[in-house]
Amino acid sequence: MKRVYLLLLLLLPLLGVAQTVPVPANLLLGNLRLRLTPGGQAAVQQKVDALRRHPASFQAKVVLADAYFPLIDRVFQQEGLPLDFRYLVLHESGLQGNAQSISDAVGYWQFKRETAQDFGLLINEAVDERKHIVASSKAAAQYLLRNNKTFRNWINSLISYNLGLTGAKPYTLPTDVDATEMEISERTNGYVLTFLAHKVAFEPALNLNPRPPLLFQEFPAPAGQPLALLATSLRQNPEELAKYNRWLLAPTVPTDRVYTVLVPITDPAQLTLLAAQQKSAAATQLLNPPTPDPENAELVRVNGLRALIALPGDTKESLARRGNLKLRRFLNYNDLFAFDQIVPGQPYFLQKKRDKGAVEYHVAQPGESVLTVSQKYGLRASAIWQKNRMARNEELRPGRVLWLQHTRPKTTPVEYVDSQNRAALAAFEQPVTSTPAPLPAPKKRTTDTSEPYRGSTARASRALEDAVEDDSAAEADAQVESVNEQPATPASTPITPAPVTVTPAAAPLPAPATPAPVPAAAPASSLPPRRPLPASRPVADEPRERSSAAPATPTETETSRPAPAPSPRPATPAPTATPSPVTTAAPAPAPVATPTPVVKSAPAPAPVTPAAPAAAPSPASEAAAAPAAGPPTIVEPVPASGLHTVEPRENLYSVARRFKLRPADIIAWNGLPANPSLKIGQVLRVAAPAAVPDATPGAPAATPASAAPATATPTTVRHTVQPGETLYAISRRYGVTIKQLMEWNSKPDFAVKPGEVLVVTPPAQ
Repeated sequence: MKRVYLLLLLLLPLLGVAQTVPVPANLLLGNLRLRLTPGGQAAVQQKVDALRRHPASFQAKVVLADAYFPLIDRVFQQEGLPLDFRYLVLHESGLQGNAQSISDAVGYWQFKRETAQDFGLLINEAVDERKHIVASSKAAAQYLLRNNKTFRNWINSLISYNLGLTGAKPYTLPTDVDATEMEISERTNGYVLTFLAHKVAFEPALNLNPRPPLLFQEFPAPAGQPLALLATSLRQNPEELAKYNRWLLAPTVPTDRVYTVLVPITDPAQLTLLAAQQKSAAATQLLNPPTPDPENAELVRVNGLRALIALPGDTKESLARRGNLKLRRFLNYNDLFAFDQIVPGQPYFLQKKRDKGAVEYHVAQPGESVLTVSQKYGLRASAIWQKNRMARNEELRPGRVLWLQHTRPKTTPVEYVDSQNRAALAAFEQPVTSTPAPLPAPKKRTTDTSEPYRGSTARASRALEDAVEDDSAAEADAQVESVNEQPATPASTPITPAPVTVTPAAAPLPAPATPAPVPAAAPASSLPPRRPLPASRPVADEPRERSSAAPATPTETETSRPAPAPSPRPATPAPTATPSPVTTAAPAPAPVATPTPVVKSAPAPAPVTPAAPAAAPSPASEAAAAPAAGPPTIVEPVPASGLHTVEPRENLYSVARRFKLRPADIIAWNGLPANPSLKIGQVLRVAAPAAVPDATPGAPAATPASAAPATATPTTVRHTVQPGETLYAISRRYGVTIKQLMEWNSKPDFAVKPGEVLVVTPPAQ
């Protein structure tokens, strides 16, 4: 008996009798659990049997559902609608794009003209997007989501799709709001019962064929061309292509906006041909379009790297499969994260990107980011940040000229040009075919994207490196001689804090007042005279006041390499004078004999003559007569609010040097532990609660009697969201409300993501 039953199950499809699917007692619609009564089960079962009564018709709809549902699912996932609503399109139109009801509802989702236009669908004499599966699916998702904000119940939102908001209200109850379970009986609205019947009937029959007979692929529609011409280039049947693109009413594709056509794929070779045609998609985004790959017709070459051009509907997984790469490696090659979206028409690389681009410059366009520029030119995003001295959270403004081959010198300001001027863009984005024009030679030391270290140790080392690396000694000497026309005491020439360092003069000029004893002339030699190196600076992590102590004599081990000449000190200390706020030069020292330059032995300075001390110069003549021993210490004024936001690569000591403070004071003012680890975006107090910061760098602090009470003004802070942070945590951190954060940053909801930059205005302290 059992064998006879199994034999009947096998013969029923052959005899034209479809198998029935039992209706379960419980169903899910999104997060709503539906409990079916026996009467409700019987009502749904009757509709399920009617849908499966004709196997040929039912199987034809299954083939269409397998082809259309991937496109619909992608749209629903982007909009945030439960995927169960995809069965509604089978209920509405049977997946027929030219379906039209007696109430003049048209298309896959049966939109009326007014409702369709309210949700952004274009309807005119050339285009009717109600018949475009992707555009109409997006409008249907937005319609259901809007109504669900009113009912807060998916079943009532489903009824409103048929009856509208007003017509659905008689079928709702106050207890339906935010309900997690609902009862479905034979008295439930018939529209809901039919929808559930489609879900029960089609759900177990989908995705059973490993080689579906029909697939769809979106492709950019060529503007101004007829579909027949596109069908010829894609080796498609023009009638079949027009059958699935009934949204196009005009003979040619309009040029007012970008449209996509639905290309039926019945053979894997057609998919390869479609991918080979993708090269034209990127031509509108780059002045220098990618070149075809000579080894693989499906790939292109950008900056000499193999890449795929993303088509509409492509995902990270599909691109990785097309490139025969693991998803993790594909994301690594393209600087992508799991939450990033694929941009149609953009190249995605199958190998590691380079550190230099094929062109010298790129002009940023509206809406572009550093990541999109890196994808256009096959250049690592970190290399773009480094070459342009940009912070990772810095906004890329339209029109900015990005350097793609060399590091922008510090002396070259950031340039902006008209991003809409095609002639200017063509002039900038020219591929390099010959030797580029000479640029300032980059430093041999490693470049850093963060703010340069301003301590005395780094300043001395930079002066040494610049003196050794300068190849144009004669020009530098001539420049120094033209600048230092006034006589000065023998000391090293001040070095301006610029990338191109001026080398000190070969022979310092004698001072007019009481000249020092001139040492014996060195023996004549065929070698050019050696330039004295900059004066040594005290090695310390923090800025300290200049002391009047005599410099230590360099030891034999210290002179094994070129060392800076010892800085001269006055024999008799001059009266202490308050330095000018602008000039940071030290008081003119007493003349000291200049040591003879020797490579392997320590310099032997002549003894100081106490009988003829230099006359104490006036404060006005000190700055003009005595050059500084090194580059001036750059000290920034303390902000008016007394707060500082930690920037990338900053630590406690760099913040202290930046504002000429003691690290212990910063720790005490902020209640930090010993040796604290600062975070990017952390707000530090850099002024005592009752202290008034001095806005002039290098000026002495005002006494309490003369200091006026400071009025703290609100300061805008740019906070970078860290992993695990929420909007509530950020509001607690700065002492503001969540509503203020949302208003300052124009946020529609409470969601934040790592790396997002928020504008915060903390209350005045």
